[in-house]
Amino acid sequence: MVFVIEFPGKFAPLVVEKGSICLDGISLTAFNVKKKKLSVAIIPYTLEHTNLKQLEAGMPVNMEFDMVGKYILRFDQLHH
Repeated sequence: MVFVIEFPGKFAPLVVEKGSICLDGISLTAFNVKKKKLSVAIIPYTLEHTNLKQLEAGMPVNMEFDMVGKYILRFDQLHH
């Protein structure tokens, strides 16, 4: 199953193609990354054993971004 997640554009620098993204505490791989949207593929086992099966279109999710991306963004901000 593929979930498409929309997020505020200010977070776009923290989301990278085939990078890690954590949704509601579940670590997943982002793909088809756009400025305000990303997709994640959910295998049946993950869907069955997490709270993701309870999500419906339009429901909010907690997003956590990859630490390496955060460090790179912060470094770039400090040096420009």
